[in-house]
Formats: sequence, structure tokens, C-alpha cells
Amino acid sequence: MEQAELFTAEKVRNPRTEERKEKQREYDRKWYASRSEEQKERCRKKQEEYRASRSEEQKQRDRASKRNWYTSMSKEQKEKYLEKKREYHASRSEEQKQRDRKSRGRYLKSLDLDGLRLVKIGQMYRHAKKRAEDRDLPFNIIKQDIADVWPKDDYCPALRIALKIRRGRGGPTDNSPNLDRIIPHLGYVKGNIAVVCRLANQIMSSARPSEVIKVGKWFDEKYYEVKDTLNV
Repeated sequence: MEQAELFTAEKVRNPRTEERKEKQREYDRKWYASRSEEQKERCRKKQEEYRASRSEEQKQRDRASKRNWYTSMSKEQKEKYLEKKREYHASRSEEQKQRDRKSRGRYLKSLDLDGLRLVKIGQMYRHAKKRAEDRDLPFNIIKQDIADVWPKDDYCPALRIALKIRRGRGGPTDNSPNLDRIIPHLGYVKGNIAVVCRLANQIMSSARPSEVIKVGKWFDEKYYEVKDTLNV
């Protein structure tokens, strides 16, 4: 019993030095570079099959576990964690980033419309949370709240144009789905959000609904006035 007590975690554990970590990273890079395209493709297929085989309950459980782990960290731990992430991304070569972009593109191409919608909802949630933190706005929504207000027919409820989610790289278009606040100063709270097209969001970004209606009526009248005057 006395001998067992000698084997503490501190004595058994052999902490990895920065030099050992760098050697391991170098070994991993050489190992990955030595693999054939056939081996890499086979590995990618196995990963895709594994992701597809997991139930929604398993995915939800993993997401909840990650949230609990992050929220349990102190402010200093979070800052240290984020600093490490920034250092890691800054240390990566352009070749590694390009490889990740290609992998991401293949993943998005493999998704159906429902899968793309879930990815977009996740992006909208993260961006809204970041905006709320930056602007000190209330925020109490979850991803399901965004899914609940997503138009069932995939058409913008304001302008009645189709919502289109782009696959892979490419900037937003007028048809891109946006998460909008009905009353801006209330923030991203339940009952105050809507999914509309980017064009509708831009129109409402700097004016009240009554002002938008007035401007719209004026331009509509001027449109036909100019059309009649110029005979076009």
C-alpha cells in the first residue's frame, strides 16, 4: 500500500517539452507528405462515412460537451486557449490552409440542402453571438431558435425571393440568408429575430420600416414619372 502511494501523477507523468512537440509536428508533416493520393482519398472516405453514421443525438451530445468544457473555463484560461489557437493558425503554411479549403469544399459539396441549411444556421449563430459581444447587445438565442424562424419554403418573407446558400468559397449575394433583428436595440433574443435575404437586411439596416415605405413610394412615383417623361 505504501509503494502504491509513491506512484503519483507527478512522478509517472513525463511532460512534453516544446522541443518534443515540434519534433512530433515535424514527424506528422513528413508522414502526411509521404502518403499517396490513394491513401489520402481512402482516409477521407472513411471520415465521411464515420460522420454520416453518427446519429443526431451523438452530435448533439458532443456539441453540449464542448460547450460545457468551454464555459467551465476561467477568463484567463479562455484567453490562453484563444491565444494558442491564434498562434497555431498563424504558424500554418499556405499549403496547409489550401488543403483545408479543398477539404472544406469537398465536404460542402457532399451535403444536401438540409445539411447546407444546418451549416448556415451554425454560421449565423456564431456571427450573431460575436456581433452581440462587440456591440454589447442582449443575446439569449440558441441554434434551434434560428431554425424555427427559417422560412419553410426557403423564400425571403419580406421580398419573396429565393434564399440561396452558396457552396464552398464565394462572397454573399442578395439572396444569401441573413439573421435580422426586428427591433435592433433589443438584440438577438427569442421573438426578435427573423431570417431574411441579405438585400432585405441591407434595406432595413439604417432606417425604420415607416421610413423605408416612404422612400419606396417616392422612388416608385419618380420611376413612372421619369419613364413617361423620357418616353421609355
